[in-house]
Amino acid sequence: MLSSSQPAPASSQPMMARLDLFRDAFDLPAAACAAFDAGGEVVTAVRGIRQLGGTAATIEDLWHYGSIGKSMTSLMIARLVEAGVLRWDMTVGEGLAAMPDARAGALQDVTLLDLLAHRAGLPADPSRPGLVRYLLLGGDPGRTSARLLGNALRASRPQRDGDFQYSNLGYGLAGAIAMAATGEDYRTLMRRYVLDPLELHGAGFDRPPQDGSQPVEHRHALWGEKWVALKPGKRAVDDLDIVRPSGDVHGRIVDLARYGAAHLRLLADPAVQAGVLGTLYRPVGCGPEPGVDWNYALGWCVERPTDGRLLLWHAGSTGSCFAYLALDPGGSCGFAFATNAFSPTWDEGFMARLRAVWL
Repeated sequence: MLSSSQPAPASSQPMMARLDLFRDAFDLPAAACAAFDAGGEVVTAVRGIRQLGGTAATIEDLWHYGSIGKSMTSLMIARLVEAGVLRWDMTVGEGLAAMPDARAGALQDVTLLDLLAHRAGLPADPSRPGLVRYLLLGGDPGRTSARLLGNALRASRPQRDGDFQYSNLGYGLAGAIAMAATGEDYRTLMRRYVLDPLELHGAGFDRPPQDGSQPVEHRHALWGEKWVALKPGKRAVDDLDIVRPSGDVHGRIVDLARYGAAHLRLLADPAVQAGVLGTLYRPVGCGPEPGVDWNYALGWCVERPTDGRLLLWHAGSTGSCFAYLALDPGGSCGFAFATNAFSPTWDEGFMARLRAVWL
């Protein structure tokens, strides 16, 4: 059972102290985290300011989850598979049969499973020139998204051998198949099958308001390590249906923890693991590259660290914020983190320090 009423989150002084050390080490404007278990216990911490010179961040603040939304899209599609509306082996040619380019293009035999596991040989994003043109010049979001979808269906792609190739575009195509099968838009499907059943009451779509009433996203200046607040434009790529399924959800840190706790309960249920939803957690194909200790399932990285425990995790970023969700099924516990900043220089050392806040 996915839905479960949750107790109010508690604050933890030890976790607050660890979060302070981590935030200071990377000079983060603000950060929030939550440790949780499958039974609904949630311990939270939040520190810092929404923007330089602004007000303090609170536990009720909204954070963009970035690509953690991929597991949410996969869960929504899994529910449609359970209902018999979709199949894991449904192809692009079948799912988008109303589009001639889908039936005859290079992607016609790619399956939903291929798309959600990043095994379709697709580029990372829809046409970058097309995205930039929309951001700078505007246009109707629906028509722009349809044009980008058509471009993707007509494009050639490398010889497909099932290798892992991370692709936001793949999730856009999977979302398009779900919308075509149901006749409903992506956000309606996400509310019906994910956000509402899990009682993620603070969750929504797009970036949270960037006016100082919520954490303002930051990135490093072109030179140096000074944080610069994001200046939102009139348009965002999240306006486009071809982009939304790859990561369009925001919410409170406790909403992210409750989402993780729901997956812990699913992972602990043998009947679930033997059914449609069990596919969400099983890696597809070989690992991304030699020496990497994780593999990719459907919106989850599946890893066995040196201590032998199983971890499922995913990170997300818009390029100016960062979020992280990790599950320890054996320990029936998990960890959620979000900050209103991002640096492309963050590496394995950053991730190791972040996990130390929890483990």
